[in-house]
Amino acid sequence: MDNNNNNNELVVINSHIFNKRWTYNIMVVVHTPVSFHTNNNNNTAVVAVNSNRVVVNSDLLVAIKYYSFNTIYNNCFVVNYSSTYNKSIYTWVELHDKLCTQYIDDNKSSIKSIDILPTLSYREQLDETTSGAITYTPYIVFKCHFILDGSFFYFIDWYVNGVAYKTFGPSRNLDELVLTDTYLENDKISPGIDIYCGVRVASDETGRTTPSFNSTVFFAGLKIVGNRTSLSQDTEASVRLMSTVPIGCKYNSHAPNTDCFLDLQIYDPAGYKCNQGNIVQLKVMPDSQFCGQKIKGLKRGDFWNISAIYEVKIQTVDETRNDKSRYSLHMLTATDFGHRWFSNYKLGAVDVDVQKDNTYSRVCYSHVDPHMKTADGQYYENQEDGEYLLYKNVKYGIEVQEKYKRCNNNYALCTCGIAIKAGADVFMINTCGTAVFTGFVSCRDGGILKIVNQGTRQFYVYTPIGTWIDIYMHGSSYINTMNVDIYMAPKDKKQTEGLCGYFDGNNANDFRTRNGTTISASSYPYAFTRSWRLNDDENLFKTVRPPLRKWSETNGMYCVCDPPSTRNTSRGVCAETQYMRCPRYEATTQKYCRFSGNRKKRSTVMKEERELLRLLALTKQSKEVHDLKKRSEMSVNGSSIDVEVARRHCTAAINGSVAVSNNAESLGGESPDEVINQCMFDVQAGDDLSLAQVHIDSLNGLVEKELAKDPEYVANNADKVQTFIKNSCPSNCSGQGVCSDEGTCICSKYTHGSDCSIDERVALIIDDIEGGGLCNLTDGDGCTCFYVRTMNLLQNFSCQINTKVGLTDGTILDKTPVHLSGEYDDMFTGVCCVQASEDPSRERRSVAESLLFWKKYDIAISNDGTNFGSPVSMIVFDSVCQEVLDLGEVTLKDDFCFIDGTCVASYGSHISDECYQCEPSIDKYAWTQVCEPEKPQNQTAVIISVVVGFVLAVALIISGIVIWKLKIQPRMKKTRSVNVSQQFHSENMN
Repeated sequence: MDNNNNNNELVVINSHIFNKRWTYNIMVVVHTPVSFHTNNNNNTAVVAVNSNRVVVNSDLLVAIKYYSFNTIYNNCFVVNYSSTYNKSIYTWVELHDKLCTQYIDDNKSSIKSIDILPTLSYREQLDETTSGAITYTPYIVFKCHFILDGSFFYFIDWYVNGVAYKTFGPSRNLDELVLTDTYLENDKISPGIDIYCGVRVASDETGRTTPSFNSTVFFAGLKIVGNRTSLSQDTEASVRLMSTVPIGCKYNSHAPNTDCFLDLQIYDPAGYKCNQGNIVQLKVMPDSQFCGQKIKGLKRGDFWNISAIYEVKIQTVDETRNDKSRYSLHMLTATDFGHRWFSNYKLGAVDVDVQKDNTYSRVCYSHVDPHMKTADGQYYENQEDGEYLLYKNVKYGIEVQEKYKRCNNNYALCTCGIAIKAGADVFMINTCGTAVFTGFVSCRDGGILKIVNQGTRQFYVYTPIGTWIDIYMHGSSYINTMNVDIYMAPKDKKQTEGLCGYFDGNNANDFRTRNGTTISASSYPYAFTRSWRLNDDENLFKTVRPPLRKWSETNGMYCVCDPPSTRNTSRGVCAETQYMRCPRYEATTQKYCRFSGNRKKRSTVMKEERELLRLLALTKQSKEVHDLKKRSEMSVNGSSIDVEVARRHCTAAINGSVAVSNNAESLGGESPDEVINQCMFDVQAGDDLSLAQVHIDSLNGLVEKELAKDPEYVANNADKVQTFIKNSCPSNCSGQGVCSDEGTCICSKYTHGSDCSIDERVALIIDDIEGGGLCNLTDGDGCTCFYVRTMNLLQNFSCQINTKVGLTDGTILDKTPVHLSGEYDDMFTGVCCVQASEDPSRERRSVAESLLFWKKYDIAISNDGTNFGSPVSMIVFDSVCQEVLDLGEVTLKDDFCFIDGTCVASYGSHISDECYQCEPSIDKYAWTQVCEPEKPQNQTAVIISVVVGFVLAVALIISGIVIWKLKIQPRMKKTRSVNVSQQFHSENMN
């Protein structure tokens, strides 16, 4: 083409002024042979292109280099010919420094962009051992994706984590240039890597290649969305992941619908620590038993959701104020996953920053008769009888209910019952009636309420979320009543209702009624307290086996993955409570929940509903109090106490206590002035100045809990803490001992208990015995061990058992009393067993089996093994055929026989001879022959009969053995036959 610029022949794509003093990179793609045209203007160069022509100022072209290429990536090419060039080859002219403006024909560019595309493929293998099933084994194919021109050859360079890894090519087929995870697995390169590919192009298989055109970096693996997360103690947070590559399922054609899951376990390398802060995972149904996250694998034809987010919710376990504020969570996949590249894959760590809550461990309480305090510190009185909702966490469904009865000379009310519910567990202490009940009313969640006996008179109950309840049983004037302190967990924040108020750090809104109305603060907020009286349908004191849902169904599970073992695997545990592996919470809980225990096991829990109904009925009946001191002995000179005397005494007692004088900063916000007012009311109502000690004990308890929550303070104030410990023993050891440096009472001779208030010489009164004194053999528990309920039971108590046996002829045999060790549950409950389970030789047959009709045990208990109280009776009978009359007499039912210690219905036959039947009208205690006797035979016939009889006898013996093995023995395992029922007589003769 000539030098005259024919604008009609040129289509200017983008004009640009170039300075001759600069150097440029000017790159233009030319897809057809073109003519070169020089502009006469020496100062500028115009780059333009039409379908077959490029124009540029040739004076700007320097440092020419020639490369074959078929596509461009960074827009920088120029043709270096001044005339038509007819070869189908592209050249590269490189100028320096400045990045050129884009002068590319986009429609004709072959490598406009390069991407990494992961796809899932399967290797197929015929498995001859499974009837011709085909096994599909997954693997990932990484493709370097771009628009390919089939007239050129390509080289693909693969880079892993910035380092050249493998090169494939030359080829015109991209499927021959891919990278698979099999290469990576064989070279022990796990997922979680950065991959990119570089493309080089040549005009033939051996020709020079262009410089590499690189893709963007692609992350291959499970990607953590955010490597740092913030977690508040009062809520939960999420660790979020996504998979940038498809994860396959190894399966076979005989089970094409079987799903597989990649197990991803998340763990703290430090492991779960009891008595320290932890991070746990929250799991919901149906995946509530798995620690970590499950990622579903794909089978051939499944859709891969590339944008799917996998979420693991986490929550703090809060123990002390000094718990860690930062955790590092690591992640690991299982070692045996079918898509092998993902086995034993260690992901990066997630740092968790915990936002501490300064209201942690606030206390709501109901003290003495009862002086109330909300969790946010609002004081008030509740002096109306009834049952109340003390606390409820509405999010988790945890409840504490309390019940009152008259106390303090009937001038006040005190808490006599506490019921705590979490999930399908309900634990109750009820001292309101004629017998004390301590135990689980429902334990269908297996004991997620953790019970700890903290000394003789104290119980700690831990809920799954960290809220815990301190129950202190009073002695002396307030015997059979209790203090209740509820220590709030961060998870209670803005979630509570009931008499504890709305816990949000603001006590102005604490008196919120059931309908949501807030009552103004006052000492007697009746509208508030009355609104939280329990309705019958929610009252745990009135309902046996209430219809409760398990914790896992409503709240999920808490899970912790263990750090990897030496096998490089990680396993964990899931539980309904955050105290999942802390042994200090288990021993007492198991005892009350009646798991497999140390003693001979009962087949039912407290006779199940029947026994619970009986016991709860007893808690509603009034009871004569077991006072240890007479009221006149506790009054001051027999006169009433006026206000000024009460004020002076209580002020001196409270302000002079070690809790206030030495550890006021550890009172947890408690106001000594409010406690003085409470003390004044009680000593006046009870006419007893010694009642101030009850309030001193309460203050000591608050300080003790505060110190336990602040180990750093304890370490930095060792002298002050030690002074408190050795001056804060319960009830000042009741004047019967001294307080040790460890803060425990060293009791004087004969006295025991955490406060030295129990004199072992005082005879114990059994308030109740299991079953009300009746044990039915039909229940199937053997009738050898029985619960007894009393007051002030010590751990080494003894049982005195006097056995009486009634015979079928009316004779009563009275055996010599025996002393056996009792089995201790708590200060209210123990177990007496009539025979030592470890010594079967104690079973003797002193009475003919056929004569035994009933058995009675007279049981008494003692703390010192010498001073026994009055005995109570336990009658053992079989309700199938026996009845117990009101006065304890055992009689036989009509239409029954009692033969060889067994109940036999009228006309029932002997198991081995139908000629013998039960005929009550003839003999109630022996078999009646109902068949006609055979006629006498002659001597020869007798001899023949003897011989034949002998042969038949042998045959019958053999047949009998066969019948016994095949028919009779299995049947006897299912039903009570005559012979088996003789256990009544052989096991109970002692």
